[in-house]
Amino acid sequence: QRHRRLPRLPRRRRLPGDLIVRVRERVAVAQLELPHYCLTLDRDGVVLGPASGRGALPLLSGYAEPGIRPGVRLRAGPVRRALEVLDVCQTTPVGQGVRIVSLDVRDPEALDLRLADGERVRLAWAHMSEASALSRQQLEQKLARLADSLASAARRHKRIESIDMSLDNNFPAREY
Repeated sequence: QRHRRLPRLPRRRRLPGDLIVRVRERVAVAQLELPHYCLTLDRDGVVLGPASGRGALPLLSGYAEPGIRPGVRLRAGPVRRALEVLDVCQTTPVGQGVRIVSLDVRDPEALDLRLADGERVRLAWAHMSEASALSRQQLEQKLARLADSLASAARRHKRIESIDMSLDNNFPAREY
């Protein structure tokens, strides 16, 4: 059979008075744990709706404010920081070594992470209270060091039970 050639589409023209609409689907990246149910969040902190069958999404716990419902954008610092951590893990190579299962945001000074193999991580970085490029850079560096620590332990046939990444250097870790 011969393949039919698709007709050439006209070049895009912009005429006065046109309206251009761009639609982008919001994609759930985390579940927000509330007292009796979970809601999904996208990378911008917008509540999408009830979580159903999304056990693969990381669980964000320790944040509860009145009025959380679909369509609301959560702008609070703890939620923003947790979503930033997830974004770094999903958009950079560090995500291959740091697979997050849950993030607890109760502590205003640091996030408590639980990784896929059961590791507990206390995470804080310079400028974490800011929404800035510098904060993002510091977070990426800290997560890269976490990935290196996990890989180093694995090369020594050890596993990290817990590690405190809230310090600037010399991260205390408990191995087994």
